[in-house]
Amino acid sequence: LVALITIIAFPTFLFAERDPLLIYWIDVEGGAATLVVTPMGQSVLTDSGWNTSDGRDANRIAAAMQDAKIDRLDFLITSHFHRDHVGGLTELANRVEIGQFIDHGDSVEQTNEPGTQLFERYLDVARTRRRVVTAGDRLRLSGIDFSFVVSHRAIKERIASMGENPLCRGRIPSPADLSENGHSLGYLLSLGGFQFLNLGDLTTDVQHSLACPGSTLPPVDILQVP
Repeated sequence: LVALITIIAFPTFLFAERDPLLIYWIDVEGGAATLVVTPMGQSVLTDSGWNTSDGRDANRIAAAMQDAKIDRLDFLITSHFHRDHVGGLTELANRVEIGQFIDHGDSVEQTNEPGTQLFERYLDVARTRRRVVTAGDRLRLSGIDFSFVVSHRAIKERIASMGENPLCRGRIPSPADLSENGHSLGYLLSLGGFQFLNLGDLTTDVQHSLACPGSTLPPVDILQVP
């Protein structure tokens, strides 16, 4: 009887002591800043908000980190190179330690001075800690499957067993959007049966490619709407 009680109680004890998966949606008044903290305490921030004279967005991100009881970011993902998503990076990097910088590749909006300056500031901060990822790449996180499903308009290979997506019938893809939005980096986070999809500002033409005619992705519990 004692042995049986031990067998039943031990998994319950482990579950009770396990930290939860935390997802913070941080109000940076424009581009979303999303902080994920895994049950093992690893951290991933997607996008860093605007560059403001008072460091508003860096302050808000730091407040979320404090609430999550972390003092560094293991990974910082920049979904794409627009001011509301990467403008606040320099201020944030001056405040907190960042392990690795993840992006989709060079900005496609360097034909004007503001776009060029924004990307060059990013490179100046990231330096040798920059990693360019392609669709299908993963982040190394303990107990979490974190895979990039779209990058630079390329999508991950389809899962043949998922078959035709009935929701695609009668849906016509939008014209190609070749801006930075259309090149957004997007990921799928999986923990057990839970699925969270974050696609940055990915435009509807590439969203259509992800979903139609056969979905590249499993059903998700939370979609962060681009």
